[in-house]
Amino acid sequence: MAQTLARGRPRAGSGGGGFREETFGGYDPGGGLPPGTVRQTYRTGMWLALSAITMMFVAFASAYIVRGGLSDDWQPIELPPLLWLNAAVLLLSSLTL
Repeated sequence: MAQTLARGRPRAGSGGGGFREETFGGYDPGGGLPPGTVRQTYRTGMWLALSAITMMFVAFASAYIVRGGLSDDWQPIELPPLLWLNAAVLLLSSLTL
């Protein structure tokens, strides 16, 4: 790894490849873009992913509700007792934090 000076320039004889310290966590994946551009790109991607996941969850939940309410052949399944045990263990383990 190349050693860098305080300004982010590689030292002489270090082979180059130094990182600019003022960029995103010391790493500049944007390749010289204005400051904050890379972080804003990641943030936008995360918002798009979260909105897509939320929309898919709402679609599945509404399809489940509509399917259960409109059909005569809907047979609810009995929940296994192990489900309640797993839920209790999960809740108890979250209290230990």
